[in-house]
Amino acid sequence: MPPAHVTLWTASTAVAGSATPWLSESERARAASYRRAVDCDRFIVGAALLRLAVARHTGGDPRGAVIDRTCLECGRPYGRPTATASGLALSVSHAGAMVVVAASTDAVAVGVDIEQVPARIEAGVIDLALDLGEQQWVAAGGVDGDSSPEQRFTRLWTLKEAAVKATGDGLRAALPEVIFSATDPGRWRLAGYPDGLGVEPMSLAAIPASMLTPAQLVGSVAALGAEVVLLDHQDGASALPH
Repeated sequence: MPPAHVTLWTASTAVAGSATPWLSESERARAASYRRAVDCDRFIVGAALLRLAVARHTGGDPRGAVIDRTCLECGRPYGRPTATASGLALSVSHAGAMVVVAASTDAVAVGVDIEQVPARIEAGVIDLALDLGEQQWVAAGGVDGDSSPEQRFTRLWTLKEAAVKATGDGLRAALPEVIFSATDPGRWRLAGYPDGLGVEPMSLAAIPASMLTPAQLVGSVAALGAEVVLLDHQDGASALPH
């Protein structure tokens, strides 16, 4: 399998005002439907970064990029973002004030997830998300450089979320059955997946801390049909209108 070159476009919700002019009327209506300002801003910046990624690849105008979010199950506009004409695989995530979009022409599908490292892990959450081997790894430490149990837990959480985004299974996949192992620093392997749900060969990558701000964020990328994930970073904020 070939490598998947994945570009991560990042921006802060602070640029939501600058990003709004790029959105379509339906996207602006959806943004206005959010009750919390932070959710509105996250959607606006995510929508703008998706358009930027498509336009940078096709050479078109970001305002003319066609982003389809139709859910294949319910038909409502809350599914995985696609831009079929561009040939890009796309995924979006946010945590705190940061928004990230992953884009690749090499992967069948991509998934990206970023999360804030909690001050402590709530009782019972580990049992709900991790299998026994992963729980032991969180307690004992591993090979990937995440130093605290909270960082290690968040790493596994983002790997699982990125994986089920890439497969499109989402909440249908029980997270304790989406199992990962690492044998080398930064090299993760999918070791288990829920029975009854199909999964293609998958490669994974931890997002380097240098691509994420603030420092307490952890992120991962999953790519289907690829041997390895190679990450590139673009500052989306600098490309937005000012």
